[in-house]
Amino acid sequence: MATALDSPAAETSTVSSSTPARVVEIDGGKVLSIVRGEICESELPKTVTKLSGPNDARVYVVGTAHFSAESCEDVIKTMQVCQPDILMLELCESRTAILRLKEEDIMGDGAGDPSLEVLYSCMRQSGNVLGVLHYALLVLSRRLTARLGRAPGGEFRSAFEESKQIAFCRVHLGDRPLKVTLQRLFARLSWYQRLRLFYHVAWCDMDITPETVEDMKEKGLLEQLLSELGEKFPAILEVIVAERDRFMAYQLQCLCREQPVRHYGNHILDFNGQPPVIVAVVGIGHSRGIADKFHTRIEDITEISKPVAVQPELRAWRYFKRGLFYSAVFYGTYRVGRRMQRFVPLPAVSWISTQCSSALRFLRLA
Repeated sequence: MATALDSPAAETSTVSSSTPARVVEIDGGKVLSIVRGEICESELPKTVTKLSGPNDARVYVVGTAHFSAESCEDVIKTMQVCQPDILMLELCESRTAILRLKEEDIMGDGAGDPSLEVLYSCMRQSGNVLGVLHYALLVLSRRLTARLGRAPGGEFRSAFEESKQIAFCRVHLGDRPLKVTLQRLFARLSWYQRLRLFYHVAWCDMDITPETVEDMKEKGLLEQLLSELGEKFPAILEVIVAERDRFMAYQLQCLCREQPVRHYGNHILDFNGQPPVIVAVVGIGHSRGIADKFHTRIEDITEISKPVAVQPELRAWRYFKRGLFYSAVFYGTYRVGRRMQRFVPLPAVSWISTQCSSALRFLRLA
């Protein structure tokens, strides 16, 4: 389930924003009155989509390109202009660490591919197959970080930091848990498609530049890329894009229906009958899907919020496939090692042998 992060409450009796969009006033005792003015929508970036929600709530969806410097500026500008009551992020609870890390720390940790210890950790947490995919995604993220010179999640960190400057702005995590998404994806893929996906994620040649990232915000180019992705991996387009669009649209609908008076710690917030203003920061590939599904009533998301039940396999068949997979991996390693001995210095061969021994020890413990 999606969760919320609390922004620090203001200690002063009256907190005014840099624009007249939102003012918090003490109305005797612990009751806080939210007074809202007009939002200058002409100042919003072109990547913002305005939605009119239930109870006349206003939702501003900021479409961002990951690793984009301009997207961070768009998010900051939107937060300052709208002064929202609620900020929704395209994150789940397992990915909140990215909000508290500094850019330089992420860049420092992103040097080189993740170690084998990281792979073993992913496999212990998510299982062998999902763990390997999670590791491949980490490899892709590290390589993009090194190539573009920017850390991932900058737009989310910018929004989170801006929310701290807005008194009693609540941060809501609106994305489906990553583990559920990966499980549902793998249940829809054949073994051949899984191998293709591993290859495309971890070993594809990334001819990408900062200019390419900014071009991704153009809707025509984005729709073309999504169409090409759907032709190669239809399940990815359904599980990673369409289902999550529906999940996040449902989260926004629920936020729009919140009561005009609610408790916040030791305070009582009174919105004076005014509908909430919500800013949602999502990848631009989700903007159109969220907008389309937001205007249709979504009754329930239970079906897409849980892993797909996979048909149980015979234990002997499961162990046979696992043994066949590991045999192929180690036989390939053995053959490559024999050939490398002719060209690679002895220390490098020794390093490879050490890594293989470490992998064998892990498999005995698994």
